[in-house]
This record gives sequence, structure tokens and C-alpha cells, in this order.
Amino acid sequence: MAGRTDENIPTYEVANVNTKKIHVGSFGHLWRQNLSSCELSLAEVSGVDLEDEELATELDCTADIATEIKSLCSVDALKSNEDGEEADPEIIPEDSCLVTLSIRNKIIERRKEMAVDRAFRQEVFLHEMESCGLGARPEDLSDMVDEGELVLTLEVFHPVVYQKSNGNKPNVAIQVLGTQKLTELRDAIKCVSDLQIGGEFSSNPDLAPENICKDLFKSAFFYFEGVFYNDMRYPECRDLSRLIHHEDCLDRRLYPLYVRKHWFCTRKCNVCNIYVAKWVTNQDSLAPDDPCFFCDVCFKMLHYDTEGNKLGDFLAYVYVDHGTFN
Repeated sequence: MAGRTDENIPTYEVANVNTKKIHVGSFGHLWRQNLSSCELSLAEVSGVDLEDEELATELDCTADIATEIKSLCSVDALKSNEDGEEADPEIIPEDSCLVTLSIRNKIIERRKEMAVDRAFRQEVFLHEMESCGLGARPEDLSDMVDEGELVLTLEVFHPVVYQKSNGNKPNVAIQVLGTQKLTELRDAIKCVSDLQIGGEFSSNPDLAPENICKDLFKSAFFYFEGVFYNDMRYPECRDLSRLIHHEDCLDRRLYPLYVRKHWFCTRKCNVCNIYVAKWVTNQDSLAPDDPCFFCDVCFKMLHYDTEGNKLGDFLAYVYVDHGTFN
């Protein structure tokens, strides 16, 4: 494959630099043509070792050399304990000469002294996202991912560009199968605006909303390489275009699969500073700020009497926090 010239073979360039456009289906077809059935197999690799004679034939060497190579490359040779006992991987040896282990040990000790380890919490959250589908197998074989299936990793960025030292981070990263439809990808992309509730609720905050924005505004589109792909699944949709490896998740039902999500800090109530804000008020004569955010309990205790009558002048709106999807 390396010696061939094909428009569907990507040109690997510097990271974060756009490469040439390729046809994803043709790219996958080229891989399936050049990989053997053993390399495409999603079955778990068996741990059967080759006999010395078979290994010598495979390596084109003598039996003595094959035996020596087998001994040197054995997994048992990686063990550091001479007595054969398995060491705890979480315990870092004090007499280690590795600089990386020394730095790791200092980080662990510093985290023990921290009251709130926010960075470590995000690391755990990211690890949980990456491992939630690792090695998953479906109960029904009909949901099994096909051999040679393409897995595309798509990164979705937040509309607001944050200027940070480490550059722009994606909001979420999603793995999607090459055989899935764009509508499945569209449904997997979450937006806090979909949960917003339109209207002003100061006169009746307990009024049950009829719809959220996701139910009212169903139109959407993808724009790829100069082509609009409109979501026209529902009658009320408008055309807006006018203006795999065996260790991967093999359960088709889990795709589109989230593998990364941005962590948002939740906005607390301005009164109790404990609970997440559920209401936001404007032109509020009883609030110190405009806008001002309240949890459900503090909002009703401050703005309504025991009979539910409105106190003072203010405009109230339902607030959906960005940390809803954390």
C-alpha cells in the first residue's frame, strides 16, 4: 500500500494541519484489500505460544537461537522481583532511580495536601469516559460491529473560543462507525440550548412547560466540504442550507460513542451558594445583581409569599446550567 499512489490514501502531515480530502469508504476498502483475515479479525488473541521448532521456522533461524530468543522475550523476564512475587503497581519504590517515578511520587504527595483536587477529578472523569466502552461486547450477536468496520473520531468544539495557553480544547470527542447515518451523529451531539424552555415565568413559576427547544426547533444540518446535509426527518424541519481493532467497543448499540467531554463548572445559587441555579431573574428589585441566579428553593422563598403571590418586580426565566451533561 505504501508504494501505491491513490487519491483516497491520506497524506499525513504536521498535527492540527488539514490534510487532503479523501473518500472514507474507499479508504476503508483499500485497508480491507491489503489486510489479511487474521489482521481484520475481532476475535480475542489466544495466548498459545509457538513451539521451538515452529518459532525457528517462523524466524528462519536455528532451534537453539529460537529457544534463547523465546527465553529473553518471555513475559516473565519483565518481572522485577527475583522471588517471583507480584508487586503492587500502585506503590512506587523509594529506591527507584527513574526520574519519572520520582516526579510521580511528588505529585501524589502534593495531592494529599490539597483540599480540593480539581485537576485530578477531571482526569478521573476523562478516564471514565474513555473506558466506558472499552472491550464491550454485545449480548445479541446481531449488534456486533462487522470486521473491517471504520471508526471515525469526531471532535466538537464549543462555539466560544477560549484563549488559553494550551490552545483550544474540544468540547466532546465522539467515535462513530463508518456505516452509521449522519442523523445518528446529529442526535449524539448534545447542546444545552436544546433543554432551554422559552417564556417568562415570574407570575407562575410552577407552570409545567409544554415543550423544550429541542422539541420546537428540529431543523439542523451538517456542512462538509461545500455540501449541506439537511436533517429532514420530521415534517416541521426546514431546509437551512439556503442562507476497528478487537479491543474497541464492538457493540453497535453504543455508537455514536462519547470518548471525551469538556468539564463545565456549575453555576451555584447566588443566595445559598450550595445548589445549582435553576432560575435567572432580570430587573429584580430584590436581587443584588442583574442577572441573578437562584436555586428553586431560594427563588421561591425570596420572591413569593406563603400563598404563592409574587413579591416585587422582576422577570424570571428557567436556567439550564452548562454542567448538566457533566
